[in-house]
Amino acid sequence: MPQNNTNKTVCALICEYNPFHKGHKYQLDILKSKFDYVVCIMSGSTVQRGEFAIADKYLRASAAVMEGADIVLELPYPYSSLGARDFAAAGVHIAMSLGIPTLAFGAEDSIDKLLNLTKFLSDKSTREIIINRTKDEKNLSYPQARQALVSEVLGYDYGELLTKPNNILAIEYIIAGKDKINYYPIKRNNELKSATFIRSLSDENLTSELPTIAAKLYSTINRRRTENLSAAFLSKLRIAELEELSDIYDITKGFASRLIKAAKKAKNYRELIELSAASTDTTSKIRRAVLHCLARGTKKDALTMPRYTNLLAAKRGSLSFLKNTRTDIITVLAKPAHYKKLDSIAKTQFLLSGKVDDLAALSADKIEVGGKYLTSSPVIFN
Repeated sequence: MPQNNTNKTVCALICEYNPFHKGHKYQLDILKSKFDYVVCIMSGSTVQRGEFAIADKYLRASAAVMEGADIVLELPYPYSSLGARDFAAAGVHIAMSLGIPTLAFGAEDSIDKLLNLTKFLSDKSTREIIINRTKDEKNLSYPQARQALVSEVLGYDYGELLTKPNNILAIEYIIAGKDKINYYPIKRNNELKSATFIRSLSDENLTSELPTIAAKLYSTINRRRTENLSAAFLSKLRIAELEELSDIYDITKGFASRLIKAAKKAKNYRELIELSAASTDTTSKIRRAVLHCLARGTKKDALTMPRYTNLLAAKRGSLSFLKNTRTDIITVLAKPAHYKKLDSIAKTQFLLSGKVDDLAALSADKIEVGGKYLTSSPVIFN
């Protein structure tokens, strides 16, 4: 079991910071008033909606530390780009493996309501009913069937909880952590803009929605990274055989066939996503599937919990937390170049994530050299 021998209070926060905005600063300010250390477990080069992040992971981690976080660790690919349940499970696994006793997260409703809903959704029979509904009603997606069942059994108010992204992830965090970790929900400040809205703004208006220090770091962003790889996505799917995609995460045979057909008609990434649309799949799920097809993120890769994490940025005075953390479950890489010391499973995970870092380098407006992820170092602030 992991042990942390410091006397300091510590919490974990699973995040993306794509970009780091005023709502994130609001969260960190609250947490820093309650805990000695805030450890962020942040998505690496790709994010949960199935796209490349708009800025380099070290830049985003640096912004977080400069705005209040103590340590930023990486949630690497493929975990950073999985469906909500598996994304949450991987992040919570890292936090618990490091012996962090409390998980903080944003939420839009009371913790009591979220706990009640989580208890209902965690029941095996509930999941079976939802799956059977999607089989009986072919045009009904799993999220739609889940919300309908919750509304019928628990009431409309509980069904509405599942329409809010922060609540959806909060519920999945609680399902993953069960009663083995404490929870510290932070109610969203509705006066502050969401990351989705902020990414839709022009570069100038985008930075105006960020805290002062983060705005300077995000002065150069690249929101077209994913679209810049249109040819790579299309070529991969145009020449793919159905059998090749059979082991890709969260893809059925019918879904794979639809992607291949769409790729043969599409002229760019945006058209590929549009032509792959179906009532049973969200746009985010389609983007994730396309990404996993290119990066070869398999079901096995996704469901084997992470055995390592990279240190991306930290305050020097906070490194004592990591030095006093002992765990046989997960390794914190102080430098990526040390990956050869990992066990075989962790090494395979590291190299898969490295391939996606190379794709991220290729997706930049000015194409960057590959292999940079091996020579990178965490950003340490005095």
